[in-house]
Amino acid sequence: MDEELLEKKTKEIEENSPEPTDNSDGSKILKIIENGGVFLFHDELGTGYARVPIGKKYKTMRIDSKDFKMWLSRIFYDRIKKPLRHDLRSTIMETLEAKACNEGSVVLLHNRVTWHENALWYDLGDGSSVCVTQEGWQILNETPVLFRSYNHQKLQVHPIINGHAADLFKLINVTNKDKQLLLLVWLVSCFLPDFPHPILYVHGPQGSAKSTLCKTIKELVDPSQLDVTSFPNNENELVQMLSHNWFLCFDNVKYIPKGAPDTLCRAVTGASFAKRSLYTNDDDFICRFKRCIVINGINLGIREPDLMERSILLELDRISENGQRKEERELNIQFEGLKSSILGGIFDCLVKAIQLKITFKLTQPLPRMADFATWGCVISEALGYKHENFLKAYKDNQEIQNDEVLNESTLAVVIRNFMSDKTNWSGTPTQMLGELKELAAGFDGMKIDINHDRSWPKNASNLTKRLNELKTNLENIGIKLWSDKENKKRIIRIEKVNDEIIGGDTRDAGDDDLSGSEAIQF
Repeated sequence: MDEELLEKKTKEIEENSPEPTDNSDGSKILKIIENGGVFLFHDELGTGYARVPIGKKYKTMRIDSKDFKMWLSRIFYDRIKKPLRHDLRSTIMETLEAKACNEGSVVLLHNRVTWHENALWYDLGDGSSVCVTQEGWQILNETPVLFRSYNHQKLQVHPIINGHAADLFKLINVTNKDKQLLLLVWLVSCFLPDFPHPILYVHGPQGSAKSTLCKTIKELVDPSQLDVTSFPNNENELVQMLSHNWFLCFDNVKYIPKGAPDTLCRAVTGASFAKRSLYTNDDDFICRFKRCIVINGINLGIREPDLMERSILLELDRISENGQRKEERELNIQFEGLKSSILGGIFDCLVKAIQLKITFKLTQPLPRMADFATWGCVISEALGYKHENFLKAYKDNQEIQNDEVLNESTLAVVIRNFMSDKTNWSGTPTQMLGELKELAAGFDGMKIDINHDRSWPKNASNLTKRLNELKTNLENIGIKLWSDKENKKRIIRIEKVNDEIIGGDTRDAGDDDLSGSEAIQF
């Protein structure tokens, strides 16, 4: 629909709607809405929506939202020439919601980005969208897809063609070339939906501008009044926050509450979440999503191997006091001047990446998070790098992740020391736990207080769960574990396939428990 026709439809609401035969105010406004270009529909969860013309653009609103109430009150006053009573407004909204849910089409709504007919669509929040194809990108007011709208969302600036994505590094404290490449590739990938994106975990000492980095990339991908937020302790609150943001930043995280790592893993790889819609009824509220997530903190709050494997670690150095530090006001002004160019450079890169993705074939085995790795290769090529540069930086980062997991686990530290003078070992879980306890009592002249270390397995069954969590990480450093049965007894077998195994440091007693539920499966 072109702008002239859209403007005409808008005027029909305010001026040109035919008078209904029923002269009640409610009937009049319903007739005006019906003939005024308003599209009523419901989403896949049965929630009623209206797509309404505002000026030369459209906006999608939940019928039970504050925004729709305000729009309805304005239209009523403009057309009926008197204020809309609360009881009449409720009746009109209930009628429209019933029409949307019972007579309207089912429409899939999207949050900020989506694919449609081989084109990438990015919501600018003002009713217009960026359409990206292999031929180029453009801003369109009329789109074939509908986006969700939340009150916290801010309008995105309009990007400019021939921008410079690398101008980002004029604003943030990342100077290492490998880290810059990994961060920029990850950032561009956040404009691409429908595959798992690793969590970006930014850590470093006070004064390393972690929050500034997170706020900057949040504004580029998914601008919001809620630029960064603290990590919620309640799982329902976490799911609610994730469902209402395409891109979410958790600031100054000291630890991740028990149960949350599993929710984050599912939010990365894509899962459905259910909760009661209201405490007064039994209706379920179901939401399904894949999200882009950033966490920052002085220290790493991740100890779970599964979550660590779905992450990219970005360590920042403290900014020196020799004049490199800038005031927040100065940074904000600089960012506002560069934002359209950085965003335009990202869309320029996406055009090239979509072109390359059609024919790109990776000859070497893919790492974990394979979809991200594949897109990362073509994005790095689109940025002017070789994809081998990206893969090396990503592999180096995964090795850092592996070391973090092993050094944070008392059990892993003890196993590495246990195998330091052995090529292989076999025995029952009970025998293994006994020998590990004996070693933990005082290796390298240090005593580990396993009675107060919540990550230490308390029994043989718990040992198999902990080993299952660490199995991949230990294999990455040359310690292979497997299990079989001998005389109806479970036997754990360990083989050292790498002689360069080094015992790690122990953790302080009392560290948080590693979640685990599966026994070793062989």
